[in-house]
Amino acid sequence: PTHHETTTMKEIELYLQETLPTLGLDVETYSPYILGSLQDGDDGDGGGELLDDDLMELLKGSSEKEVEDVVWDDFRQEVLKRHQAYIDNCNKQKEDERRQFQEKKAQRLQEEIELAQKSVHEKLQVKDEEEEEKEELDPAKRYLMERYAYDNSELYDNDGNLIAGSGGTEENVVTNKEAAAQAALEQSKNIRSKNTQSKKDAQVVTKNAKAEKIRMKEERRKRATKGERKR
Repeated sequence: PTHHETTTMKEIELYLQETLPTLGLDVETYSPYILGSLQDGDDGDGGGELLDDDLMELLKGSSEKEVEDVVWDDFRQEVLKRHQAYIDNCNKQKEDERRQFQEKKAQRLQEEIELAQKSVHEKLQVKDEEEEEKEELDPAKRYLMERYAYDNSELYDNDGNLIAGSGGTEENVVTNKEAAAQAALEQSKNIRSKNTQSKKDAQVVTKNAKAEKIRMKEERRKRATKGERKR
Protein backbone atom coordinates (compact mmCIF):
# COMPACT_ATOMS: atom_id res chain seq x y z
CA PRO A 1 0.00 0.00 0.00
CA THR A 2 1.05 3.57 -0.62
CA HIS A 3 1.79 6.09 2.10
CA HIS A 4 -1.47 7.87 1.36
CA GLU A 5 -3.51 4.66 1.77
CA THR A 6 -1.68 3.80 5.01
CA THR A 7 -2.40 7.27 6.45
CA THR A 8 -6.10 6.96 5.64
CA MET A 9 -6.43 3.50 7.15
CA LYS A 10 -4.45 4.70 10.13
CA GLU A 11 -7.03 7.42 10.68
CA ILE A 12 -9.78 4.78 10.81
CA GLU A 13 -7.76 2.69 13.24
CA LEU A 14 -7.18 5.70 15.50
CA TYR A 15 -10.88 6.49 15.43
CA LEU A 16 -11.72 2.93 16.52
CA GLN A 17 -9.12 3.12 19.31
CA GLU A 18 -10.80 6.26 20.63
CA THR A 19 -14.42 5.24 20.10
CA LEU A 20 -14.73 1.53 20.92
CA PRO A 21 -14.01 2.00 24.66
CA THR A 22 -16.85 4.53 24.88
CA LEU A 23 -19.12 1.84 23.45
CA GLY A 24 -18.00 -0.71 26.05
CA LEU A 25 -15.88 -2.71 23.58
CA ASP A 26 -12.26 -3.89 23.81
CA VAL A 27 -10.16 -2.38 21.01
CA GLU A 28 -7.81 -5.33 20.47
CA THR A 29 -10.72 -7.77 20.30
CA TYR A 30 -13.25 -5.95 18.11
CA SER A 31 -11.21 -3.56 15.99
CA PRO A 32 -10.01 -6.44 13.71
CA TYR A 33 -13.65 -7.46 13.09
CA ILE A 34 -14.55 -3.97 11.90
CA LEU A 35 -11.41 -3.48 9.78
CA GLY A 36 -11.87 -6.96 8.27
CA SER A 37 -15.42 -6.04 7.26
CA LEU A 38 -14.15 -2.90 5.53
CA GLN A 39 -11.44 -4.82 3.69
CA ASP A 40 -13.94 -7.44 2.53
CA GLY A 41 -16.03 -4.63 1.11
CA ASP A 42 -12.97 -3.23 -0.71
CA ASP A 43 -12.53 -6.52 -2.58
CA GLY A 44 -15.80 -5.92 -4.39
CA ASP A 45 -16.60 -9.64 -4.53
CA GLY A 46 -20.16 -9.21 -3.26
CA GLY A 47 -19.24 -10.77 0.08
CA GLY A 48 -21.66 -8.55 1.99
CA GLU A 49 -22.48 -5.08 3.26
CA LEU A 50 -19.89 -2.98 5.10
CA LEU A 51 -20.61 -3.18 8.82
CA ASP A 52 -23.72 -5.28 8.10
CA ASP A 53 -26.53 -5.83 10.59
CA ASP A 54 -25.09 -9.13 11.88
CA LEU A 55 -21.78 -7.46 12.80
CA MET A 56 -23.55 -4.53 14.44
CA GLU A 57 -25.68 -6.93 16.52
CA LEU A 58 -22.49 -8.73 17.60
CA LEU A 59 -20.96 -5.42 18.74
CA LYS A 60 -24.09 -4.37 20.61
CA GLY A 61 -24.39 -7.76 22.33
CA SER A 62 -20.74 -7.70 23.37
CA SER A 63 -20.83 -4.19 24.82
CA GLU A 64 -20.33 -3.87 28.56
CA LYS A 65 -22.33 -0.62 28.61
CA GLU A 66 -25.89 0.44 27.99
CA VAL A 67 -25.64 2.31 24.70
CA GLU A 68 -28.62 3.82 22.88
CA ASP A 69 -29.36 2.71 19.34
CA VAL A 70 -28.84 6.22 17.98
CA VAL A 71 -25.25 6.16 19.27
CA TRP A 72 -24.60 2.87 17.49
CA ASP A 73 -26.09 4.33 14.29
CA ASP A 74 -23.84 7.39 14.56
CA PHE A 75 -20.82 5.14 15.09
CA ARG A 76 -21.70 3.04 12.06
CA GLN A 77 -22.18 6.10 9.81
CA GLU A 78 -18.92 7.67 10.97
CA VAL A 79 -16.90 4.54 10.19
CA LEU A 80 -18.54 4.27 6.75
CA LYS A 81 -17.85 7.96 6.06
CA ARG A 82 -14.18 7.60 6.92
CA HIS A 83 -13.95 4.43 4.84
CA GLN A 84 -15.51 6.22 1.86
CA ALA A 85 -12.85 8.93 2.16
CA TYR A 86 -10.25 6.18 1.98
CA ILE A 87 -11.86 4.77 -1.18
CA ASP A 88 -12.08 8.23 -2.76
CA ASN A 89 -8.40 8.84 -2.09
CA CYS A 90 -7.48 5.49 -3.64
CA ASN A 91 -9.56 6.25 -6.73
CA LYS A 92 -8.01 9.71 -7.03
CA GLN A 93 -4.53 8.23 -6.85
CA LYS A 94 -5.38 5.72 -9.58
CA GLU A 95 -6.80 8.50 -11.75
CA ASP A 96 -3.67 10.59 -11.23
CA GLU A 97 -1.49 7.65 -12.23
CA ARG A 98 -3.63 7.03 -15.32
CA ARG A 99 -3.43 10.70 -16.32
CA GLN A 100 0.34 10.78 -15.85
CA PHE A 101 0.65 7.67 -18.00
CA GLN A 102 -1.43 9.29 -20.76
CA GLU A 103 0.61 12.49 -20.54
CA LYS A 104 3.89 10.58 -20.87
CA LYS A 105 2.47 8.61 -23.78
CA ALA A 106 1.37 11.82 -25.53
CA GLN A 107 4.80 13.35 -24.88
CA ARG A 108 6.56 10.36 -26.44
CA LEU A 109 4.26 10.56 -29.45
CA GLN A 110 4.98 14.29 -29.84
CA GLU A 111 8.73 13.63 -29.66
CA GLU A 112 8.41 10.98 -32.38
CA ILE A 113 6.44 13.39 -34.59
CA GLU A 114 9.01 16.15 -34.10
CA LEU A 115 11.82 13.70 -34.90
CA ALA A 116 10.07 12.65 -38.10
CA GLN A 117 9.47 16.28 -39.09
CA LYS A 118 13.14 17.07 -38.44
CA SER A 119 14.18 14.17 -40.67
CA VAL A 120 11.93 15.41 -43.50
CA HIS A 121 13.25 18.96 -43.06
CA GLU A 122 16.86 17.77 -43.27
CA LYS A 123 16.12 15.79 -46.43
CA LEU A 124 14.48 18.85 -48.04
CA GLN A 125 17.45 20.98 -47.00
CA VAL A 126 19.88 18.54 -48.63
CA LYS A 127 17.75 18.59 -51.77
CA ASP A 128 17.76 22.41 -51.84
CA GLU A 129 21.55 22.44 -51.43
CA GLU A 130 21.91 20.01 -54.32
CA GLU A 131 19.71 22.25 -56.48
CA GLU A 132 21.84 25.27 -55.56
CA GLU A 133 25.02 23.38 -56.43
CA LYS A 134 23.51 22.41 -59.76
CA GLU A 135 22.62 26.05 -60.49
CA GLU A 136 26.18 27.10 -59.67
CA LEU A 137 27.73 24.70 -62.21
CA ASP A 138 30.08 26.09 -64.85
CA PRO A 139 27.96 27.37 -67.79
CA ALA A 140 29.65 24.98 -70.22
CA LYS A 141 28.94 21.95 -68.00
CA ARG A 142 25.35 23.02 -67.40
CA TYR A 143 24.89 23.59 -71.11
CA LEU A 144 26.07 20.06 -71.83
CA MET A 145 23.92 18.55 -69.10
CA GLU A 146 20.72 20.36 -70.06
CA ARG A 147 20.92 20.30 -73.85
CA TYR A 148 23.05 17.35 -74.85
CA ALA A 149 22.07 14.31 -72.81
CA TYR A 150 22.52 11.05 -74.71
CA ASP A 151 20.62 7.83 -74.73
CA ASN A 152 22.66 4.78 -73.71
CA SER A 153 21.67 3.04 -76.92
CA GLU A 154 23.71 5.51 -79.02
CA LEU A 155 27.27 4.47 -79.85
CA TYR A 156 30.12 6.77 -80.90
CA ASP A 157 33.48 6.18 -82.57
CA ASN A 158 36.87 7.44 -81.34
CA ASP A 159 36.31 10.79 -83.08
CA GLY A 160 33.05 11.37 -81.24
CA ASN A 161 30.80 10.77 -84.27
CA LEU A 162 27.56 8.77 -84.01
CA ILE A 163 27.81 5.26 -85.42
CA ALA A 164 25.08 4.85 -88.00
CA GLY A 165 22.14 2.71 -86.87
CA SER A 166 22.95 2.94 -83.16
CA GLY A 167 20.24 5.50 -82.41
CA GLY A 168 18.70 8.35 -84.35
CA THR A 169 20.06 9.67 -87.65
CA GLU A 170 23.27 11.51 -88.34
CA GLU A 171 21.23 14.52 -89.48
CA ASN A 172 19.37 15.10 -86.19
CA VAL A 173 21.93 13.89 -83.60
CA VAL A 174 24.54 16.27 -82.16
CA THR A 175 27.98 14.72 -81.69
CA ASN A 176 30.16 15.13 -78.65
CA LYS A 177 32.53 17.36 -80.56
CA GLU A 178 29.71 19.61 -81.76
CA ALA A 179 28.27 19.83 -78.25
CA ALA A 180 31.62 20.79 -76.76
CA ALA A 181 32.26 23.29 -79.55
CA GLN A 182 28.84 24.86 -79.03
CA ALA A 183 29.42 25.15 -75.28
CA ALA A 184 32.86 26.68 -75.85
CA LEU A 185 31.38 29.14 -78.35
CA GLU A 186 28.75 30.34 -75.89
CA GLN A 187 31.33 30.68 -73.13
CA SER A 188 33.57 32.65 -75.49
CA LYS A 189 30.67 34.96 -76.35
CA ASN A 190 30.11 35.63 -72.66
CA ILE A 191 33.80 36.47 -72.18
CA ARG A 192 33.89 38.77 -75.25
CA SER A 193 30.72 40.49 -74.06
CA LYS A 194 32.35 41.20 -70.69
CA ASN A 195 35.56 42.40 -72.37
CA THR A 196 33.61 44.67 -74.73
CA GLN A 197 31.80 46.20 -71.80
CA SER A 198 35.11 46.75 -69.99
CA LYS A 199 36.59 48.46 -73.09
CA LYS A 200 33.58 50.75 -73.37
CA ASP A 201 33.90 51.69 -69.70
CA ALA A 202 37.61 52.43 -70.17
CA GLN A 203 36.86 54.58 -73.25
CA VAL A 204 34.33 56.62 -71.28
CA VAL A 205 36.85 57.20 -68.49
CA THR A 206 39.56 58.25 -70.98
CA LYS A 207 37.19 60.58 -72.79
CA ASN A 208 36.12 62.24 -69.53
CA ALA A 209 39.76 62.63 -68.46
CA LYS A 210 40.68 64.32 -71.76
CA ALA A 211 37.74 66.69 -71.49
CA GLU A 212 38.72 67.61 -67.93
CA LYS A 213 42.33 68.22 -69.03
CA ILE A 214 41.20 70.52 -71.85
CA ARG A 215 38.89 72.41 -69.48
CA MET A 216 41.65 73.02 -66.93
CA LYS A 217 44.05 74.12 -69.69
CA GLU A 218 41.48 76.62 -70.98
CA GLU A 219 40.96 78.03 -67.48
CA ARG A 220 44.71 78.55 -67.03
CA ARG A 221 44.88 80.35 -70.38
CA LYS A 222 42.03 82.65 -69.42
CA ARG A 223 43.67 83.50 -66.09
CA ALA A 224 46.95 84.25 -67.83
CA THR A 225 45.23 86.52 -70.38
CA LYS A 226 43.36 88.37 -67.64
CA GLY A 227 46.62 88.98 -65.73
CA GLU A 228 48.32 90.57 -68.79
CA ARG A 229 45.41 92.96 -69.24
CA LYS A 230 45.74 94.22 -65.63
CA ARG A 231 49.44 95.06 -66.16
